[in-house]
This record gives sequence, C-alpha cells and structure tokens, in this order.
Amino acid sequence: FFFSQHLTMASMFVHRAELWPATDSRRAAKFVHRLCQAAGQLYAASDHQVKSCQLSKKPKAELVQIQGAIPFPNAFASVATQSLAAHARTANDVIQSVDACQQGDDRWVISCDHLGKAIITRQDPQGAILSTVTTISQTVKQPGFCKSVFLPSNPAVTATMSTYHRSVELFEDDKLIATHYLQDTPRDIQAGWYPQKDQAVPAFFIAEGCSVCAISKEAFLHREPVSQRPLYCLDLHGRFIACAGAERTVSVLDTRSWNVVGAWRSALKYAVSLLSFGHEAGSDPSSIEQATAPSMLFTGSTTDSELSAGYWARTQKISRHAEERGYRGESRWLGMAREQDSNNVWALSTSGHLYLLENFDRLGCSTEAQPAEMAVAGSKRLPPADDELLQGEQAQSRPKTS
Repeated sequence: FFFSQHLTMASMFVHRAELWPATDSRRAAKFVHRLCQAAGQLYAASDHQVKSCQLSKKPKAELVQIQGAIPFPNAFASVATQSLAAHARTANDVIQSVDACQQGDDRWVISCDHLGKAIITRQDPQGAILSTVTTISQTVKQPGFCKSVFLPSNPAVTATMSTYHRSVELFEDDKLIATHYLQDTPRDIQAGWYPQKDQAVPAFFIAEGCSVCAISKEAFLHREPVSQRPLYCLDLHGRFIACAGAERTVSVLDTRSWNVVGAWRSALKYAVSLLSFGHEAGSDPSSIEQATAPSMLFTGSTTDSELSAGYWARTQKISRHAEERGYRGESRWLGMAREQDSNNVWALSTSGHLYLLENFDRLGCSTEAQPAEMAVAGSKRLPPADDELLQGEQAQSRPKTS
C-alpha cells in the first residue's frame, strides 16, 4: 500500500496538441528524426513541411493527471505554428530529418528528404526568414534514409548522411567540399567536438553498423566497435557519446579513451532509435572538460509508441519493466527532443500530435524525493519514511519481556 501510494505522487504532466492530420505523416519510414529544438524554439516536420512551433501551457491549477502509470494528456492553452521549408509532394521528397542550431542571434534550420536534398533556412530572433539555401547530394541516386546536421562551430558547414549509399557529404553553403564513404551502413549522425591532445576539433559522429566513427572536414578520425547488433541513434554531451540500437542497450563512451563507462540495458521493448541525455544542474553539453555526463537518459522508438527514462551510471539502475518509468502515446514516434536546461521531453507521433512530457525524469517519483532516491523499480522495498513508520508500529505491537 505504501509503495503504490508513493509512486502515484508524481509531479509529471503530459500535454498534447495536434499540429496536422495523420495523413500528413503516413509516409514516415522506420528511421526518421523529425523533431528538434534550438535556443528554446521547437521545429517539427510532416512528410513535406517544416514548422516552427510556439505552444503555451495551461496554469497548473487547471491541469489534470489521472492517478496511475499513464498520465492524462492535457491540451495546450495556445498553439501557433509558422511554415518554413516545403519539400515537393512527390514520391521521393519525403522529409527524413530536421536539425537546428543557433549562432549569434540567428537560428538555422535544415531539413533533408529521401534523396539527400537539404533545405537550410535562416531566421532572425523574431522568426522572420532571412535566407534559404538548398544543397543537393551528388552521390544519392536511390531513395533511402538521409539525415543532415550542422557543424557546431559553423552553421554554414553541413553534413548529409545516406544510409543506402553509405556516404557522408560535407557542404559549405551549397558547395560540396568533401565526401566520405563508410565501411558499414550509417543510421544516425550528430555533430560535436572531438578531443585531441592539444585542442578539440569540430567533428561529425556517426552510428555506422555496430560501431561509432568520427570524421572531420579534412579526414577520418576514429572508428570504435560498440555493439553486437546495429546502432540506430546517438547523442552527445561534451566528450561523452550515448549510442543504442537493435540490442536495446544504451552504451555511454568517453571519446578521450573510447572506453564504455556505463550502460543501460533493456531500455525499451523494441529497438532504440531515439536517444537523449538528461539535464543536470551545472552540466554544459558543449564542454569537453567535464568529468562525466548526466546520469539520466531518455529513449524512444520510431517503430513503437514507447518512451522511457533511466540511468546509465552503475550506481543507479531502473528497469524498463516498471510502468512508472515509461510512457506510451497513441501511435509510433517520429522524433524526440529534450527542452533546453530542463528534463521536459517533446515527442512527435505519426498521428500528427505533439507531446510535452513535463518533468519526465520525475515520473514515478514523489514530489519530495529526488530521482536518485527512488527504490529500484519492480522491487517491493518501501520508501525510507514508510520503513521507519512500519518499524515503529511493529515495535509498539511487540509484547514486553522482563
């Protein structure tokens, strides 16, 4: 009784809004990344259109949460969208990925379709479109999963990855400057910093087959085998990389030594294809000098409707089988993004709904306890306060002896 009551005292709320009808997302394939965030601005993509989204929540006094494992989705107070890049409505121009970054006061957004065609949109702080640039892949001849990302130090430099052709093309504005061919099939690409002896260099990290590899504008840097089965997704925090895939185990690597420093096993029921580090106070995701990364991870699957939260650190373990650590939507996910400087998680579904899981790390926790203080999920151990109460009652009921 005490344990079940403790778990339902969650401070997490779920918000939901419909961005477009489900028919606008029906052509999403197995691997898609259609949701991202930069400088507090959220970007979502349907099959052919990228939109910037501004949503405001209702006051907490008006929010409703059903007692139990699955919180009730609340409607947003207001939803405003602005259309950005539009891809042609043809058989091969289906958007596969969207990425965003900020330099100075301006925001940059890039969307990529089946054939490696990427549209880069630059916005000012008020949201006005300043310029639009299109890059076209020179190697992609057959439709397949393609993803484009920005170089962190220079948004003018982008990389477009092709799963079908096993290639990564680097562009500066709309000019092709380098092409890298890989040994195995790539399924995700992220931009970050590669630590070297003297300094860190901007680089692209790729989930290539069962390995993680790193490339720069000039050369191939490193390849590290990680898993026995293919990797589907990556996330970066400083010099640490989290990667996961068909094995359903999230591994965290330190790029200075390329050792696995921790793992979270059985993160989801199906393959992990969406991944994000959590937020911790004082942690800077762009600094490679930090000794560790946030211990919490968020995972999702583009073949299922499950999102989950858990720990990779060896001192903190939470099983996926505990319902209080996961959330299921009404359809499979197309993308996931963590809100900056918080553990609020955004997720986009194939039905056209945008979800906000407010304080996702607090799901299953009481309002007073911290996530690290939770009992291991699935165990019958009572919370510390309830243990003391039970021991006190047992002590009073014992017969006194002389």
